[in-house]
Amino acid sequence: MEKFDDLIDRISGFPEGSVVRREALEADSMSFAFGPHAGRGVVLQRSAALELGADGHSCTMILPTSDTSRVVDGRISVYGADVDELISAWEGQTPSQASVGQVILVAGSDIDVADLSTLEDCLYTKDYIDGYFVRSSEGRVHSRIAQRLVDAGFGFAELGSVLSIMVKEACPSVESVELVFVSEAGELLDELKAIRPEWLSRMHDARKDLWLEKGLDIDCPAGGHCGQCADKNLCDSVRKIARIRKKGQ
Repeated sequence: MEKFDDLIDRISGFPEGSVVRREALEADSMSFAFGPHAGRGVVLQRSAALELGADGHSCTMILPTSDTSRVVDGRISVYGADVDELISAWEGQTPSQASVGQVILVAGSDIDVADLSTLEDCLYTKDYIDGYFVRSSEGRVHSRIAQRLVDAGFGFAELGSVLSIMVKEACPSVESVELVFVSEAGELLDELKAIRPEWLSRMHDARKDLWLEKGLDIDCPAGGHCGQCADKNLCDSVRKIARIRKKGQ
């Protein structure tokens, strides 16, 4: 898997002077609930301390590679202020708002195209963190962080740590996970937004090639991301027919 290596290099080349490096935390050191279906429901605006991406400035991607030297396992890079600083900057206005870019870099010597859909599903924690509610997932990070989660010490290090755990649980081929967060609108977030269309195009082409290898010429307008496609049931039927034909050969 080398399709995204140059995009990883562009992000890894962000200026060192404006970054704070964190290390992923151990699961038992975090003082909030997380895991499959740990989220207890919607975080209402009145209960939120911070909204990420509510201003419309956000971007998210996951970039896989089989070159393990390109990804530093457990490293979390924050370009801009952390969660508590973002809240303080609003001087008590609730909820505070901030732009955000979120990139997950993953590496594993056995990662291949068949893992792409699983990996892309990991972009959004959904109900994986109690008190962290993702309101939309159309290529953007628009989420609410509950005040009780902030009180428990939640920041980008914690979010990155949970994302790392989730990715490794979902995809056994992953050996290393690195997170990059950009918490302010500006040049770096614009750079992520500029990279994202190329990432989408390559994801689409990779999935199309995978279907062609299976004997199906499918050009998916949703980029192959089944969770965001209205034709999921139709595609499921096509897959079922293909499996039946394969068994009959």
